[in-house]
Amino acid sequence: MDALFDSTERGLFDLPEDWQRGRRIILGELRDRSIWFIKLRWFVPIGIAVGTFISPYLGIDLASPGVLYGVALLVLFYNALFYRWRHRLPVVVTSKQRQAIRSFTRWQVSCDYAAMFLLIHFTGGITSPLIFFFIFHIIFASILLRPRSSYGFAALVILGVSFIALAENQGWMTHHPVVVDGHASTIYEHPVRIFIQLCFFSASVLITAASTTVIMTMLRRRINTLVDLSRMIDSLNRRLSGLFSMVQAIGRERDLDRVLSITTAELAKIGEVMGTSIKLMADDGVSLAVKATHGEVTRVLEGMRIELSRSPVSQRVMNGEPFVVGDIVDSKNFQLADRLRGVGVNSVLFVPLTVEGRNIGILGAYCSKSDRFSEDDVQFYRLAAALAAIAIDNALAYEAIERLGKERSFFMMRVAHNLRAPIAAMTSMLDVVLNEYIGPLNNDQKEQLARMRRRASGMVTMVNELLLLTESEKAVRERAFTLVNLTDLIGRVYRTFMDEAVERKTALKLTIDDDLPAVEGDPDALSQLLENLISNALKYTPVGGSIKVEAYPSNGGSVRIQVSDNGIGIPKDALPNLFNEFYRADNARRHEATGTGLGLAIVQRIVQRHGGQIHVESEEGLGSLFAVTLPRKFQGGMNDQVNSENGGNQEPDDAT
Repeated sequence: MDALFDSTERGLFDLPEDWQRGRRIILGELRDRSIWFIKLRWFVPIGIAVGTFISPYLGIDLASPGVLYGVALLVLFYNALFYRWRHRLPVVVTSKQRQAIRSFTRWQVSCDYAAMFLLIHFTGGITSPLIFFFIFHIIFASILLRPRSSYGFAALVILGVSFIALAENQGWMTHHPVVVDGHASTIYEHPVRIFIQLCFFSASVLITAASTTVIMTMLRRRINTLVDLSRMIDSLNRRLSGLFSMVQAIGRERDLDRVLSITTAELAKIGEVMGTSIKLMADDGVSLAVKATHGEVTRVLEGMRIELSRSPVSQRVMNGEPFVVGDIVDSKNFQLADRLRGVGVNSVLFVPLTVEGRNIGILGAYCSKSDRFSEDDVQFYRLAAALAAIAIDNALAYEAIERLGKERSFFMMRVAHNLRAPIAAMTSMLDVVLNEYIGPLNNDQKEQLARMRRRASGMVTMVNELLLLTESEKAVRERAFTLVNLTDLIGRVYRTFMDEAVERKTALKLTIDDDLPAVEGDPDALSQLLENLISNALKYTPVGGSIKVEAYPSNGGSVRIQVSDNGIGIPKDALPNLFNEFYRADNARRHEATGTGLGLAIVQRIVQRHGGQIHVESEEGLGSLFAVTLPRKFQGGMNDQVNSENGGNQEPDDAT
């Protein structure tokens, strides 16, 4: 604190350069107070003139009233000069301009002292009733100037009054007594009284200067503390705001490289350092790999691998202990000191990246200043590292899930491909036997073979849907989306199911808005989506039922496609699991024995890959409504939300 502000050497015009707004406000206040004395001084000449004029009527005889009128004119004159001078003072006072305010104040005090000495000399010298007006100016000087300036003016007052008393007593100057009711002061006939008067006056001046200076010193220290706290709060607020922005940015990312890049760049900016780095534990568990860097340190650290057994510093940090080096040249334990010094690094800070009690890596900060990092910086970077570690761990987990998903898809595809050929051959052989191409069959044999044929057909369907599910997961990655005319696409799918609807005696109605816009997407996948929805509706709608297929523009420039029926509906407890792979509701199993439980899972994947949403409304025994909302322009994202409602008329969320 004392390093910032030495109150014994500085006045309020000497506030530190980095106080900024608080300093400008205080200096501006002091400028206003200096100008306020100009306004107050306009009344001084009037007071002198009025006092001199009415003194005879009060029984007071002044020896030189003409001189007093002259002093009044003098005060009026120099106050007019100060009034003109004030226009040259800066409105917004900075530390570079404080000398102008200091000079302005000193000239005012000096001129007032000269006028006061004249008034005191011509109104009785040491016995003048005006002598204690100096106290007012001592307070003024103590507030606006440095402590030594305040004591200097106090000494000047004491010396000046003492000189007047001595000169008048010794006859060097003419004594101008104030005669009241015919009696003049006889203090100069008693030197002891002069001495006592001077002692009391000097004591009053010094006590005033000392007490005012002490009060102002305390005030300066309080201001210093307040501004220092304000700076600390501002710094914390800036850092927390930066951390919040960083968390928002990395929270939206799932790609590990993007998370690492954003984290290092943002922390370098927030911490105001020349570079940052992130090292993560390698798969071997015995080394750290530099995964991301920012700033000049990139030239030194990029692509490095650090063996923990050869790095005591990394071992300490990975054990949870922060590490700070104030000057890498003097550090014996710090590796790469010469290389980092070559890019301007002088001090470094390392903190562990900790998540759920595990240290997954190290966050490093590098600065060109020696001894740059304080305990507050350590705490800040520990907090930042904790937040970054969560995002990094999530990104790593997402990458692992992505790898598992790809492996699962590859496994499903291999299994499906390997099963399809033998099952298809089995189905063909069963057809040959059932058709009695190789000999007649009795009824029991036909029934058993027909059951085998249905099972084999179900397996073929499942294999085909497994392959389709795998294809839908990589459609976006492998296929370029095109502009799809939904009116034509929906019409083709509708005509595909017309014969089946007639056979089932089910009314299949199509309604397409005339202004239905095209969308960006995969036409084959969108056809499969609509086929699955209509096929399900036909499968679970009893004979004589009705199905509606509708398509129209929706909110936000999106398109809504919905398929509704008055079939068996979906039980309430089945809605949360509706889009799980291989899941079928109990009433669906009772109504239709065959089924893979993959159709709606495929629909959901296709909707997600097109950045859309799917919404379900259903009540058992009353039918179901499946509504798909697709954005007109593909945004490249994935929306995993699936809204399921049990009955009701609530409108689905059309946001994309």
